Amino acid sequence: MKRPFASVVVLRALSVINTSTVAPPSGVPASSVSTTRRRAALRSFLLFERRSQAFITAENINELIGRYTACADIGLLSIDIDGNDYWVWNAIEVINPRIVVCEYNSAFGDTLPVSVPYDPRFEKTKAHYSQLYYGCSLAALCYLAGRKGYDFVGTTSAGVNAYFVRKDLSAPFKTYTAKTGFHESANRDSRHPNGALSFLPHGERLKQIADLKLVDVTNGTLSAIQELYGL
Repeated sequence: MKRPFASVVVLRALSVINTSTVAPPSGVPASSVSTTRRRAALRSFLLFERRSQAFITAENINELIGRYTACADIGLLSIDIDGNDYWVWNAIEVINPRIVVCEYNSAFGDTLPVSVPYDPRFEKTKAHYSQLYYGCSLAALCYLAGRKGYDFVGTTSAGVNAYFVRKDLSAPFKTYTAKTGFHESANRDSRHPNGALSFLPHGERLKQIADLKLVDVTNGTLSAIQELYGL
């Protein structure tokens, strides 16, 4: 009896893991998976979602994913956890997704491969009142993608998510560098100390968090934002 498959893993804001099923892995004909088994698999994974909500860290992500699937060749991994996005993707070993979608912080620009330092208890809403200090740069994701065997194929025009395709499948796609594929975030959801929206334009965001530090993911160097960006 063939085991149920998982083809989508979504790691979303608030660091909660959830899953769904979409299509069989490579080499498994769709016709070989009955509608009944598809529904049974979906029910089991939805049950997993309800019972297995967890704060995601680099230390627990492989165990969390491994609880419900042994299928490494999944179709899609989506990471949007507003903080340790780089470090969690870096830690994932139990799956080898065909496509990865990951949020980036466009305030960090298109050149420096930087991220907030890893903190397993990181929460965007607590890290700084402005809620601008989180995640990593697009360049950091491109660096990690290259190490993991992915090509960068673009971002959303809204400047929030970046898309990567595994190199053995990326031939049909146009690829980009962090600089050529970069888009600034159109969102203006920064906050005042009292929690009210401040609607800062893109060019003003780093000034709010200038005294905080970022780590260069290529060498581990920790530097203040004001030094990195000449503020």
